[in-house]
Amino acid sequence: MEQAGRRFPVRWAGNGVLVVEVPEPFDDGAAAELCALLTRLAATGQRTFVVDLRAVDPSLAAGAGRFVEGVRAVTARGAVLAFVAGPAGRTALRAAGAGALSADVHDAVAAAVDSVASVEPVESLGGGARGADPASGPTPAQDSL
Repeated sequence: MEQAGRRFPVRWAGNGVLVVEVPEPFDDGAAAELCALLTRLAATGQRTFVVDLRAVDPSLAAGAGRFVEGVRAVTARGAVLAFVAGPAGRTALRAAGAGALSADVHDAVAAAVDSVASVEPVESLGGGARGADPASGPTPAQDSL
């Protein structure tokens, strides 16, 4: 059964990087909702994301294919992403074709943040990159989207 209106906890990690935590369960529906959220945020100018998939590591295979497809669309909008996943999640992402994406997979959020914070996002696709100013993103009351 598909869960309606999933919430994805978000937080600023500095340098304009938005970390999105992915809660259980993770299936095609969750993957589609997550990618829709990332696409909407990219359309508003947010360009650097870390997607933390550690909580869904054991079940990531269920939605990995849909997730990889959706991430292609997000990166086509100029967004720069990195993922955080455990061993099972890495295997699921590789099997789904994540190796063809420009996004790296890391063991820790800090390493993922460093990898996207150092990349210059594509500015010509609309919106422009955000700086580290937290006022340009969600307010503390909006810690879950």
